[in-house]
This record gives sequence, structure tokens and C-alpha cells, in this order.
Amino acid sequence: MRRDNQVIIDVGGDPAGATALGRYSRDIKLEPIDVLMVVNPYRPHTRTAHEVINLLNLIEQKSRIKVTAFVNNANLMQFTEITHLERGKRMLDELYMQIGIPEGFISCVPSLVPRVNALWPESAVLPLRLTMHPPWRDA
Repeated sequence: MRRDNQVIIDVGGDPAGATALGRYSRDIKLEPIDVLMVVNPYRPHTRTAHEVINLLNLIEQKSRIKVTAFVNNANLMQFTEITHLERGKRMLDELYMQIGIPEGFISCVPSLVPRVNALWPESAVLPLRLTMHPPWRDA
């Protein structure tokens, strides 16, 4: 097995995807890994810390793998403002206090990166460009 590569597996953030990941849990645990749970408080099932904990428990149970960090992905696509990320940050801070899982990084549109860096200089930031073009935007 090559050890100089990184693999990112997106299982969709639900128990069904986690079950599929669980099939490989023994092999995955042979190497040091980071398991990130992406949290967007504007999506169903992750609107509150309580909902995130419930989903986290289901995902860990089905995958047989422990989440090591949360990602603040509080966004409303092209309508995202810094206040949305602030809500996500508060939630992740609350989760850290409750269950001890830290924030891994904040993801946001590139235009918000300077503001995010100024507000939270200790946080890593992953700028994401929105590439999805939903069909309803043409209507």
C-alpha cells in the first residue's frame, strides 16, 4: 500500500453513507486518519448542536469510525454572509464544550476569507468556489 497519497471519501453525511464506509473500517483504521464531519446549521438534521450529536452518534455507530473534527460549512450558497459562519462557529464551539471534538477548519467562499481570517485567526480556512448551477436559477 502506498503511504504518500491522501484519500478523501465523501459518504454524504448520513447513516446510509456511513454504513457503506463501515464496510472498510478495519482497513481504514490501519492508518492514522482524520474523519471530518461537515456541519451546516442551515441544513436538515444539523440545525442544532443536539441534532449534530444525534447524527454524529448514528454515523459513528454505522461506520465504526470516530469523527476527529468538525468542519464549519455554514453557508447559503451565493447568499452566504459572515453572520452565517458566525452561527456555525458558535455551534462548533458549543459542540467542543459538550463532547470535545474540535473544529478542523472553516470552509467559505473566497470573498469571505479575509473577514474569516480577521475574526478567527486561529482557524484554518478552506476557500471553496461554488460551481453548482441549479436549474431554477435559469427560470
